[in-house]
Amino acid sequence: MIKRVIHNKISFLINIFNVILKIAFMRFFSKEKVILETKCRECGMEFSESERMIRHMIKAHTKKKPSCNC
Repeated sequence: MIKRVIHNKISFLINIFNVILKIAFMRFFSKEKVILETKCRECGMEFSESERMIRHMIKAHTKKKPSCNC
């Protein structure tokens, strides 16, 4: 009987731990954004796939603009 009570308490704690772990795991991955757009927001170019648009954004729009010291 005592073994059964201890077993129930241990399984209860394991279940609680699993629920907390699942919640933390879901929160970690829910912050990730998925880009499905195929049109560039900066210049308006359209692409056949979202991956190509992402490559374009990195290559064309991440360059720092030179500052003028006039």
